Amino acid sequence: MSKSQCFKYFIVSSMVLLLVLTGVYMVSAAIFTNPTEEVAPPAPRGIPQIPATFTNPTGEGAPPAPGGIPQIPATFTNPIGEGADPYVVLAGDNYCLAGSYDGIYIKKAPRLQDVADAEPYYVWAPPSGTSYSYEIWAPELHYLDGRWYIYFSASDVYYYNHRMYVLEGGTDADNPLSEPFIFIGNIFPDDNHYAIDGTVLEYDDTLYFIWSGWETDEDNGQNLYIAEMENPWFVSGERVMISKPTYDWECSINCVNEGPEAVINNDTISIIYSANAGDSDEYCLGQLKLTGSDPMSKDSWTKNSAPVFYKTSNVFGPGHASFVTSPDGTQDWIVYHAARYNGSGWARDLRAQRFFWNADNTPWFGSPKSTGVAYPEPAGTVVMSGKYEAEGAIRYDCRIVNKRNASGGQVAGYIDYDDSYVQFTAYVDVAGEYMLNIRADNGCNSVSSHKVYVNGSLAGYTNYAPLGWDVFSNSVIIVTLNEGNNTIELRKGTNYAEVDYIEVSDRFEAEKAVLYNCHVVTGKKGASKTKVAGYIDYSNSYVDFYVTVPSAGKYLLIVGNDNGCNAISSHKIYVNGFLASSIYYNKNTVWNVFTQASTVVQLNSGSNVIRFMKGDNYAELDYLKLVKPSALYEAENAELINCRVVDERNASGGQTVGHIDYANSDVQFTVYVESAGIYTLDIAADNGCISTSSHHLYINGTYIVDLYYKNLGWNKLTKTCLKVKLNAGSNNIELTKGYLIAQVDYIAIRK
Repeated sequence: MSKSQCFKYFIVSSMVLLLVLTGVYMVSAAIFTNPTEEVAPPAPRGIPQIPATFTNPTGEGAPPAPGGIPQIPATFTNPIGEGADPYVVLAGDNYCLAGSYDGIYIKKAPRLQDVADAEPYYVWAPPSGTSYSYEIWAPELHYLDGRWYIYFSASDVYYYNHRMYVLEGGTDADNPLSEPFIFIGNIFPDDNHYAIDGTVLEYDDTLYFIWSGWETDEDNGQNLYIAEMENPWFVSGERVMISKPTYDWECSINCVNEGPEAVINNDTISIIYSANAGDSDEYCLGQLKLTGSDPMSKDSWTKNSAPVFYKTSNVFGPGHASFVTSPDGTQDWIVYHAARYNGSGWARDLRAQRFFWNADNTPWFGSPKSTGVAYPEPAGTVVMSGKYEAEGAIRYDCRIVNKRNASGGQVAGYIDYDDSYVQFTAYVDVAGEYMLNIRADNGCNSVSSHKVYVNGSLAGYTNYAPLGWDVFSNSVIIVTLNEGNNTIELRKGTNYAEVDYIEVSDRFEAEKAVLYNCHVVTGKKGASKTKVAGYIDYSNSYVDFYVTVPSAGKYLLIVGNDNGCNAISSHKIYVNGFLASSIYYNKNTVWNVFTQASTVVQLNSGSNVIRFMKGDNYAELDYLKLVKPSALYEAENAELINCRVVDERNASGGQTVGHIDYANSDVQFTVYVESAGIYTLDIAADNGCISTSSHHLYINGTYIVDLYYKNLGWNKLTKTCLKVKLNAGSNNIELTKGYLIAQVDYIAIRK
């Protein structure tokens, strides 16, 4: 085939593909019609946007409006992350998600679509050998009578011994992590029946507890029960059954009613619950409506004869929902889980979408939104990151150049002189440190750079790999931005480079790094941007992250990853050409299950290259986050009692503290903070035992929680983190022997 024939074939094929994709999009957009007008999904990616134009006396583009040039409503796609049984609340400016894994954690994020992927802060872990040490399920976070409470079920290994328990937290309504959570106990100690999925209904100045349980000591189907509460931590009344699974859609596989949640609209109370087997594609949502005056009477509740939310041709087993508003309070949203794929069983993802209200004030959910389809984000969502095209920025002594592979088809080029600059106005809602992504191409024979000024001060230099003109990659510099508008200016550095865009974010997407003998994989529904760097399969495969940091020191690398090898995988990490560490990823039996892993590396002030290369087995890279702790304390420098230092090549300082094997073994850190408050405590350790191990954590002599470590193997570090309260000045942090054995690498403190 000749070159001209190849080109014609490419054009025809591309046109056919575009027509097919357009048809698919039109079909997927017509699944159902909302009863009220809703913002339509944006056009598929790749359709040209009408450029915004500005004029000023110089003829150059004026600064964009806060948040960027005029905005098309921001969108996201489902699923928003992995997990099951989501319970989300809006507390202050953040969405908070309660979850469980070897304990109970809270994730928080300003945007609903980000909360599933946020960092987990562990607030409680069970002691070993109790009736509530295992199978911690479906925690719910409620603010009642001026305090935070977490309700959860747990057992003593045997699932039929599940009972409901409660933790009590702090008083700050805007921040459930402001104070530690304290274990209170069994919420109804006088009732000894199977109980899971408890929630609280506030009605007519009375608290009611609603949960799923068995009628007897045997599993003859799960029913819904209600009882009055004396206070947020104690059920005082007798239970009353308000729903029993009887319809075919509730019983076609297993007769189950579970996961009840109350929704109220104009004083009308509905209970939305999950029905059928939780590991089946038939899992769905049913509805009870309070049609009588007494919630404690079964006759006051009327069940809908059909499910109100059920599977589609490409979303299976939707259920176990919670409900929350948009940040501005004008919209109502459902957050739920669904099967990852047809027949996936207990492998589930989290999803979110807007819902509406029927004329009788009951909720109308429509159908589950299809995977990967762009959907408008909740109204009033804060601008957490902004992408700003260079061709829309203010430019001086440089000019626009058309480039086929650029984001908008154009770049700012010829930034060749000392007085040349490209100036952006970037808006953020919250002051703080951000990762400024700069996408550029460099056709020189060596690394090029730009000087980066933020609000008039030099923040540093960003380096760009010499990949060729019209071959783009990102470089990231950590910058401090003020609340509101910030001026970001790029000036000539070494050699020459063209700027495509800048983006203010909290991460460096792996697919935008420099890739060699590996490539971008698209359509990864659980990934941060649905793309990853994959096929890092060979001895010479690598992914290079060009990063600039304001000061030298140890930085925490948080790595989004996907490992479907059914075995622990790893990457070797090189910093500026030297092997720095290896990072290990939890095993999963399937791909597209994204998790976070972390390690610590030493970075130079200014520019650095962080390279990921193949280690054990295979893994895909989603993104990289960089965090410099306020302080990092190596375990080998702590006060050690009846334990000792062990050499480990992957440890932060080449050593860990091991042999914390006895009741009187103790690792004591003295930690200093300038002001009292809530801090994030990171603990890095390795565990080569056959199962999860733990340490007891004490702060200033008070037992706080048990810290659990996954069993990745010796010399394969894992990290756990939690929110803790520290005093101004010196604090004593102690780790003592818990369950089995683990070795401590370091602890880190950050705000």
